[in-house]
Amino acid sequence: MKQLSALFFIITFTFFDFYSSLAQGDVSLSFESDKIQNQLENYSVKNLQEKVYVVTDKPYYALGDTIWFQTFVVDAIGHQPSKQSTTVYVELYDDLGKLLQQRILPVSEGLAPGDLAISEKWRKGHYMIKAYTKWQLQFDQAYLFEKKIQVFPIWPKQLNNEEPVQAENPKRTQKRKSKPETKIVRLDFYPEGGDLVKEISSVVAIKASLKTTGEPIQVSGSIISTSAGEPVASFESDKKGIAAVVLPQAIGAYTVLLDDPLVEADFTFPEVMEKGSTIAIRNSLESEELNIAMKTNIPDGLEGAYLMGVVRGIPAFNVQISGTKSTQKAIKVKKEVIPSGICYVTLFNRFGVPQADRLVFIDHGDYYQNVNVLLSDSVFKRRSLVEAKLSAVEAITSNLTVSVTNNEVIHFDPKNETLTSFLFLSSDLNGELANPSAYLSNPDLHRELDFMLLTYGWRRFLWKEVQDTIPQNFYYMPEKGISFSGQLKNFTFRNKSTVGHLELFGFTEDLFHKEQASDNDGFFRFERLVFYDTINFILHAKKKKNKSNHNFFIEMESNELLPVPPFSFELESALTNSQVENFVERRNQEYIIDKNYGDNVIILDAVQIVST
Repeated sequence: MKQLSALFFIITFTFFDFYSSLAQGDVSLSFESDKIQNQLENYSVKNLQEKVYVVTDKPYYALGDTIWFQTFVVDAIGHQPSKQSTTVYVELYDDLGKLLQQRILPVSEGLAPGDLAISEKWRKGHYMIKAYTKWQLQFDQAYLFEKKIQVFPIWPKQLNNEEPVQAENPKRTQKRKSKPETKIVRLDFYPEGGDLVKEISSVVAIKASLKTTGEPIQVSGSIISTSAGEPVASFESDKKGIAAVVLPQAIGAYTVLLDDPLVEADFTFPEVMEKGSTIAIRNSLESEELNIAMKTNIPDGLEGAYLMGVVRGIPAFNVQISGTKSTQKAIKVKKEVIPSGICYVTLFNRFGVPQADRLVFIDHGDYYQNVNVLLSDSVFKRRSLVEAKLSAVEAITSNLTVSVTNNEVIHFDPKNETLTSFLFLSSDLNGELANPSAYLSNPDLHRELDFMLLTYGWRRFLWKEVQDTIPQNFYYMPEKGISFSGQLKNFTFRNKSTVGHLELFGFTEDLFHKEQASDNDGFFRFERLVFYDTINFILHAKKKKNKSNHNFFIEMESNELLPVPPFSFELESALTNSQVENFVERRNQEYIIDKNYGDNVIILDAVQIVST
């Protein structure tokens, strides 16, 4: 018997009051600012986006395991169960980007449980779970849910086996002189506010990564003015490849020189704009306000300008700037009017044209609900029933997903992605954020996160799309149940469509039957089908409803496969070699027992028999 611990993944749906607005400074709204706010609200309603998150029962697996999961489908604004899509797609890919399994699941009250079987015949290594609704494909697919998992071998002796490597000819190797390998590092530069503007100092974030793999790398170097031939700033990135420098009064062009002679920089330094505006935000965790500074080299460029802060597509504050002929202005905005999450702050000129923008993370710590867990026992047998009583400090309606695992075998890293960190942080970033949970309610990492946000682009909506008056045509629509479609073709001449009547039979406990006629071009579509288990169908076509059979060729419309490039990742740092070995050994024991005896087995502790 082994002691078990219960790990609870909890979702709490809370609707925020996004429409309150309180800021220090001049807050009267102009016609243009009011117009854009209305455009944004209308856009968010008509293009109400969704977020999909998958909770798995374990952080890593072995060959032959089953991935049990719960899928959450919520709207992207209030994080309430989505009322749009009732069908979600959950897919499993290998590290070469090959689709291995797909689950098409019905969604009920924002939830869709399911499972993915890992074949014992697959390779050990890296796999990816991808989840989405068809409605999400209408927008930027960079925001679709992805979760990378590690799959270990089922046999301990295969744990450290590597793929055979072709040996070089020893004679040729002796003649060849080894040369130090030069690394090519890609450097990306992100001026705070979006642009460098002539004679205005700016903070510039730097992101360093290996050009071949995209992995972050730690580098140091200098930014050099090409006109003066002298360095104007030096930088040193952290282990995540992030650094930030202050570029004083940007003028002319710049180049970069790295300190390590064996590292070559591949970069394009941002061009310095002759005319423009900048925005700088200081988001101190100790302060109750955002300190926002705006600068411009355009005469009267700040007169009539305004700031808008947006959280998940809904305005949180709107501040009008008036009565200033100065080229710079500083204001403060109280954080209490901004909901927790990524806030997208944009500076508009008096004509409603975006000039600069900046991402900040607002952390009120109000996304957690304390839950007490009382287990029925402290020791449980293998695969025995685990009873738990949960009580919340504050009464609240919520959906809970519970996973019970052996804490001697399965180790969870608290820094990894959780439902909370996904909804409030990483799901609104265009790019992968390592260890996102570590940044929530963590004063030590707040400044680091603020710098990292300079390197991410927020693209859940574009101002150009928001302000476009032309109605958008949608290729994908929210699905209300499982659907599939196709076209009837002539059996002999399959490039010619034909008209017919179709019958759909499903082998359920009660025989499922549905029928319809094709349109004049032979197209048909069965939709709003809801099934909670795998089901086999037969699709039968006839010339007319009550006529005898007729030969048709039925061309089915296949689901669009999403492009998944090859990928790799490092194993969780919190997992030691001994923990991996223990997991594989335990899983191997379970595998052998399950294969030979099934579930009705009691595992006894090892005993030693000594003769007398």
